[in-house]
Amino acid sequence: MEKTSKLLIVAATEKEVSLLQKNMKYVKTIDTYLTSYKRNDHEIDFLITDPGIPATVYNLTKIIYKYSYDLILNVGICGSFAEDLAIGDSVSVILDEFADLGITYPKNEFNTLFEEEFIKTDKKPFKNGKLYTPTQKF
Repeated sequence: MEKTSKLLIVAATEKEVSLLQKNMKYVKTIDTYLTSYKRNDHEIDFLITDPGIPATVYNLTKIIYKYSYDLILNVGICGSFAEDLAIGDSVSVILDEFADLGITYPKNEFNTLFEEEFIKTDKKPFKNGKLYTPTQKF
């Protein structure tokens, strides 16, 4: 007998996953933010966190503390400073930086927490002040 896969799909809003959910069988609502579906031999939970990094970190941490998953995917619309990306483009993030992780001084001078030496640039999980996917070689 084949093992059932347990997946978690994380998104900020229902709109970002509604088309996926339409192709699955609704099972139950676990709590305000977490809903279970089934597709073939896969159990798929959807976690709707609300927009923003703090909401995602808080709600995702609560869920992975309570439940175990074989795979977790964070999907949806996201912002980017890359002007060559159009709305609707699909991307796989291989490195990330936090544009707002720093201090703004008078005259709009901005220094990152790495530049201010509050965080060492190579302290895990960072490498040169950036976050890389675990499979990315750098």
